[in-house]
Amino acid sequence: MRAGNRFSHRANHTRTEAPCFSANHPPSSNSFHREPLASASLIHFPVTPRAPPPSQTTRYTPPPFSKPTPHVAPAPCSLILPSDHSSHPASRPSPPSRMKELLSITASLRADPSPAVLCTLVGVTGSSFRTIGARMLWRPDGSYIGSISGGCLEADLMTQAADVLRTSRPRIARYNTAADTDIIWGTGSGCEGTIAVWLEPIAGVPPWLDFILAAWDRRENAALFTECFPHHTPTGAVAARASSGLSWTHPDHKDPFASERLLPDALERQTSTEMLAHRDHGFFCEFLPPPPSLTLFGAGDDTQSLTYLATELGWRVTIVDSRASLLNTTRFPSAHALHLAPPETALASLPLDARSFVVLMTHRYLDDLPLLRALLPRPLAYLGLLGSRKRSEKILADLTREGLAITDDMHARLHAPVGLDLGGGTPEEVALSILAELQASHSSRDARPLRQRLLPIHRDQGRLESLVSAPPRFAAIILAAGASTRLGQPKQLLLHKGTPLIVRAAQAALDAKALPVIVVLGAHADKIRPALAGLPVFIVENPNWAEGMGTSITTGFSALHGGVSTFGSVLLAVCDQPHLSATAIEKLRAALDGRHTIAATRHGDTGGVPAIFTHSHFPTLRQLRGAEGARRIIAAHKSNTALVDLPELALDIDTPADWQQLNSP
Repeated sequence: MRAGNRFSHRANHTRTEAPCFSANHPPSSNSFHREPLASASLIHFPVTPRAPPPSQTTRYTPPPFSKPTPHVAPAPCSLILPSDHSSHPASRPSPPSRMKELLSITASLRADPSPAVLCTLVGVTGSSFRTIGARMLWRPDGSYIGSISGGCLEADLMTQAADVLRTSRPRIARYNTAADTDIIWGTGSGCEGTIAVWLEPIAGVPPWLDFILAAWDRRENAALFTECFPHHTPTGAVAARASSGLSWTHPDHKDPFASERLLPDALERQTSTEMLAHRDHGFFCEFLPPPPSLTLFGAGDDTQSLTYLATELGWRVTIVDSRASLLNTTRFPSAHALHLAPPETALASLPLDARSFVVLMTHRYLDDLPLLRALLPRPLAYLGLLGSRKRSEKILADLTREGLAITDDMHARLHAPVGLDLGGGTPEEVALSILAELQASHSSRDARPLRQRLLPIHRDQGRLESLVSAPPRFAAIILAAGASTRLGQPKQLLLHKGTPLIVRAAQAALDAKALPVIVVLGAHADKIRPALAGLPVFIVENPNWAEGMGTSITTGFSALHGGVSTFGSVLLAVCDQPHLSATAIEKLRAALDGRHTIAATRHGDTGGVPAIFTHSHFPTLRQLRGAEGARRIIAAHKSNTALVDLPELALDIDTPADWQQLNSP
């Protein structure tokens, strides 16, 4: 089944469940295994540099190995790896971060590969306690790891999970906490939202999860494509990609659209796309960055508290200190790695980059001075210095006298004194103050009280904020449902320079980086569909094509429904303009300069297709009926419409004479 047949609008149900008729793929024999170290160990080892990641797209084959490779540190630096306690997670932990949640689920699947059910939050409309991508692993004994809600939906999810495990049939469950039945399904939560949850049977660690963890080990972003479809094999996670270009694809998944367009787009935008669905099926593209990395210099009591709190939130913590009496796994059992070495020596071996968060907590002036000298010029994500403002200013003044030119960027990057003003002075209170600022910085928030926040709380669920904080997505709808009665044959299949007109139009939108490209077919759909084979487009059929172009526009927008609010603009184009090109489309996009909400092609004194409409016009476009086309909307918003001169698009093919004119010398 092509992806084009799967992409349409989401049905609105209070609580529905849709069984799928194929179980998720079993764990592959080529998936690799990580065994935890039996106990903490002090390790000395020579430098063994890793091979750099490939620069081009390469298919990923998981390498067989049994034990994680520890970070390489040059002598005399010693690396202490804490004991791994994650293989015995609590059966009912408090909701952790998504990354920690996934790591805890993985540890459980490794320790116990018996059949279980994995629940994933794949769609949210309105408000929700958790963001998309939240997961819960349910075991037949009633224990579970992770959460989907604040506790109001888990009981019903467990009932459904038991049925999924019994039948080996995945399903989508939907809950509407905005409806009157919220008193039943949401226990009166009043969340005012609708969520979709994908439930699938699972046994052991599947290959896609091994791929994601391997990417995280390399400190790479990853993206995962999950299909939630009935009557389709495979289902569940079918493709994944890392930022280095490495990729994994389920051996039975043949559609290249996810690997070639959706996953690279998710990695580029660094955002997840909520499930785009129609009735009982859909798909979900998820962005999965590695756990944030925090390096702490100093192993005092406040570092202990900060390490504990940070690891509870899913941060990967590395601690550096030269005092073996303080830096040990007894004091820091949850740390990712401990470097027993003088701070300046350890700096040479630490993989600090633009995504690294660093806090200096040595409490020793003579240690902080050289550390700050070395770290200030680095483009770190965050650099904090513990101590009073007077102490921080003295260190900076000394560095300036030594000849370090402290730029405005360095000042902006340095948080000194580190932390938010929460009050208190105990190690635990200091740690909370620091972690609060770290979390705000990592989430690009200003740490204001939520009651002062004007935008939705969750960035990846916020409709308004997604338009403000991320580049607007650009979609295209190619209208090709007409019967071509005046021409006497399907114009969509006419060859111009050896290529069918329908293919030329779709390729122009693809070259202009529209995503997705939706092709609306109607008459002659069975004849036209094969011409689009191999193109990464979504094909939808308009059963009411004979009623006019308005029905095709609404059909195209129905295919975007469920994700339509994440698009900044949509191109409407027809297939019978043989000179349509990516250049023409880009000129239309450039005309949307902030003052105009429509960019249309000039046809005499009026505007027409191709035309691009911004999101403010989506409600009207979705309600067009019959022969109503986009011209009516353009005419009604003349002051907001930019007319673009594209003389090459004056010719469209409606009659044999038009076709003869195109091919005349």
